[in-house]
Amino acid sequence: MNTLEESDRPGFGLSLPRMFLWLGGKEPRRVERSALEAYAIGTFMYLLSYLSAAQFILRRIDSAALRLPGLILLVVMIWLFWLLVLYVNSILILLLRRIGLHKGLSNAAPQSILLTMLATIFAFYLTRNDSWTGWLGLGWMFLVFLNLVSIALLRCVYGRASV
Repeated sequence: MNTLEESDRPGFGLSLPRMFLWLGGKEPRRVERSALEAYAIGTFMYLLSYLSAAQFILRRIDSAALRLPGLILLVVMIWLFWLLVLYVNSILILLLRRIGLHKGLSNAAPQSILLTMLATIFAFYLTRNDSWTGWLGLGWMFLVFLNLVSIALLRCVYGRASV
C-alpha cells in the first residue's frame, strides 16, 4: 500500500515523463495506470494505424466517389483491428502463463511490447512518405527511442525498473 508521502509524488506509467521529473530534481514514482498517458498514446497509435491504412488503401481506389466512404469505413475497420489485436494479445499472455514464462507479472509488459511493436511498424510505413505523415512516423519512433533510453537511465540510477 502506498504511503501518503508516496502518493503525493507525481507518477507516470511511461519512463520518459519520469525521467523528465528526475532531471528536474523531483522524485518520480511509477504508477500502473495513468489515464492521460493511456489516452495520448492510444490516440497516437490509432492515428498511426489509420493513416498507414488510409495511405495504403487510397492508392488503390481510383474513384473519387468511393474515397470518402472508404475512409469512413476504415475508421471502424481499424477499431475492429485493434480489438482483434488486444484479443490475440490476451490469448498470447494466457499461453505464456500456462507454459510458465509469465508468472506473477501484470499483463501490461507483454501488452506494451506487442502494441508498441505494431505501432512502430505502422510508423515505419509512414516514414516512407514525403508528406507530414512521414514526420509523424519519425516522431513516434523518436519517442519510443527516448522512452527506451529513459528506461535504461532510470534503471542505472535507481537499480530497478520501477521507481
